[in-house]
Amino acid sequence: MRSLRLTTPFALFILAFSLFGCATDVLYLQDVSIKGPASQPPVHITNGNMEKKLRISPHISFDAGRNRTLAGQLDGHSPVDANGIYRVDTIINSNNTISFRENAANTMPFTGRNLHWTTPSTSFGVDVDYTMSNHWALSVGTSYSTIEGNGLWGYRAGLGLYHENPTTAIRVDVGAQWQELLYNASTVVVTSGYAVGFFHDKGKSMPMDLYGAFTFNTRREDWFTNIFAQIAFSKQSLAKFKPTIVEPVLFPFPPLAVVHDERATFSSTFFVITPGVYFNIDPTVRILIGVRINHQTQINESSPDTMVLPFFQLDWML
Repeated sequence: MRSLRLTTPFALFILAFSLFGCATDVLYLQDVSIKGPASQPPVHITNGNMEKKLRISPHISFDAGRNRTLAGQLDGHSPVDANGIYRVDTIINSNNTISFRENAANTMPFTGRNLHWTTPSTSFGVDVDYTMSNHWALSVGTSYSTIEGNGLWGYRAGLGLYHENPTTAIRVDVGAQWQELLYNASTVVVTSGYAVGFFHDKGKSMPMDLYGAFTFNTRREDWFTNIFAQIAFSKQSLAKFKPTIVEPVLFPFPPLAVVHDERATFSSTFFVITPGVYFNIDPTVRILIGVRINHQTQINESSPDTMVLPFFQLDWML
C-alpha cells in the first residue's frame, strides 16, 4: 500500500471524510497492459576500427514466436476474495448517486497475473559508432516499431571500450536508452477503508534506462565468415502512472488529478545473449546475422520468460 495525494475536486471528497476522522487514501494497482518493444543493446563489431573510424549500421529484428504477449505479476494489487476477485459493495445514496465501499471478503493476497506486455513483430533501427581513440568509441542510435497503428521510437547513447588482437577483439559498452511504451492501467483508491474510487489510466511513457554489453568477435582475414557473441543486460521501466481518467459508470465525481503517485514503477531487466556470424562484402560493407535471446529476470510469474529475436545488420564503414 502506498499513499496518494490528490488535488481538487477529489481533495474535497477526502476532506468530507476527514470531518469524521483521519482520512487515509491508498492506491492499489489492479491491471496494466503495456505495448511496445523490449529495448535491445547495440551490437558493435571490432575490426580495424582505427582504419575506418565511422560505422553506420541499419538493422532489423523480428519476433520468432507466435505469442508476443508476456504476462506477469506486479506488486501493489489490492487484497481479493477467495476467488481472486476484488469485491465492493454498491451504495445508493439519498441523492440517487452511487458510491462504493470495500467488501469484507477482500482478505486474500492477489496471486494472479496483472501485467500483459505485447511486443511488436518487427523493429527497425540505425546505430552510428565513431572511433575516438585507440580504445574508445562513441555510439548513438535510434529505433522504430509499430503496434496496432501506433509508432514507437527508441533512442540510445553510450561509450565503448575495445581492444583488438591480430585474430580476435573484445568490446565493453555502457550507455543510456529511452524507449516509448504505451500503457493502460486500472487502479483503485480506497479512502479510510470506506470509499472506493476506480481509475482508468492511459498514456505514453519514455523514461531513461541503462544498458551494458560485452562483445567478443573473431577477425580472421582468411575466414570467409567470422563469429561474434554478446552478453548484455537491458533495463526497461515505465514512468509512474498518473491517474487522471475516472471510470464514468463506477465513480460519481469529476475527473481527478494526481499530484504525487507513490506507487513503485513497472520495471523489467533482460539478460540478453546474442550469438551470430558476420562477413565482409567489400572493404567498406559487412553483414551481421544473429539471434537475440532475451531472458526476463525481474517480473514475477512471467510467462513466457524468454523471447527469441532474429536480427540482421548492415555495417557501412567509412
